[in-house]
Amino acid sequence: MARPQKHPDERASEAFRVRLTAAEREQLDATADAAGVTVTQLVRAAVLGYRLPSPPVMREAMNELHRIGSNLNQLARHANATGALRGDLDATLAEVRRAISWVIDRR
Repeated sequence: MARPQKHPDERASEAFRVRLTAAEREQLDATADAAGVTVTQLVRAAVLGYRLPSPPVMREAMNELHRIGSNLNQLARHANATGALRGDLDATLAEVRRAISWVIDRR
């Protein structure tokens, strides 16, 4: 199914040109690449206060943290249901701590 067309007032139809030095353009391109967005998205965010999407590395970290949390939840559910721990709970908790620290350090 095709994406619905935007109302004419919502379409990006206006262009804005800015002159930059080669070094400034390289810096702008590098910043956009590091953020995982286009230069246009970066400029809109900076000028108009739009919120940028999370960088790919942050999304990957959050996905990994979610997977680890699911494993921890399964261990807790099993322990609560049977009264016995299965697997290495200490190793799982250490992995959770490392993942959380990594995400916090990247913010």
